[in-house]
Amino acid sequence: MQGGKRGTFGPLHDLHIDKRGEKEMEEEVQIQKLSQERLDNALHLHFHASVRDWLLEADLKKIGLPKELVEEYEKCVQDEQEMIKETRARFETPHIAKKEKECNHWLSYIAAVVRAMRLSPDPDEVKAAEMLYLLWRSDKPLQGVSLGRKSAGITSLLIDLKDDRYAPLITRLRLDRGVQLLDEANQALEDLQLQRIKARSKPDLPSSTDLRPTTDAVYRRIVKYLELSYMNASPDGQAAITELVHLINKMVDHTRTAYKQSLSQRRARRRQKEAREEGQS
Repeated sequence: MQGGKRGTFGPLHDLHIDKRGEKEMEEEVQIQKLSQERLDNALHLHFHASVRDWLLEADLKKIGLPKELVEEYEKCVQDEQEMIKETRARFETPHIAKKEKECNHWLSYIAAVVRAMRLSPDPDEVKAAEMLYLLWRSDKPLQGVSLGRKSAGITSLLIDLKDDRYAPLITRLRLDRGVQLLDEANQALEDLQLQRIKARSKPDLPSSTDLRPTTDAVYRRIVKYLELSYMNASPDGQAAITELVHLINKMVDHTRTAYKQSLSQRRARRRQKEAREEGQS
């Protein structure tokens, strides 16, 4: 992994020029990295569709990209577009959104209780809360991950919480009911997603869990081609690649900002809901 400034989405690499001496100059371009698995389907598609459009407008010979690679990328983007259109039209979609919201609620509830009980006057409760807090911190927060990874993450968490090591701690903090409700919501979420997959009008079209990693892999190959092609390109080719890299990096910045705003909005709504529920209790 190359060094660089670390941000929300991991190491970032900007377009830069490495000058070695006044007469000799070695140049290279680098495209900012983006942890695309964190994006929701709409933001993921928007990013790749924008890059796809720029590639279709580019002179592929000049920038050193194989036509077959760009066609493969376009097919990936088209498949994601069809998947999203079909998903939005499915009856199960609003019910899935509701169950995902329930999962997020119970995840937040359990986490809030664990954090609060670390301040309990009871030493046994503090010890239980500290152990559960370490378990919670060992994984990334599940509320913000994509739907395709959320159910699997919750299932893994539930296995730990029901284990002989942690189950007594859950009971000590009076969280058994919360864990049960999280389990029920997650099971319903998995069932609805399975129903949607089985009822697809185009059974040959993969799900987002299958499509997105393929799109990301093709995109990474394109990035590597551009960065390597720049070194041997003509001055016109280097100018064309530089312009394209600039556009992609701007889109990475835009996508990162949109992700952060969306995450902040979700957190704000969750805090408002929790405040309302506390006021009603």
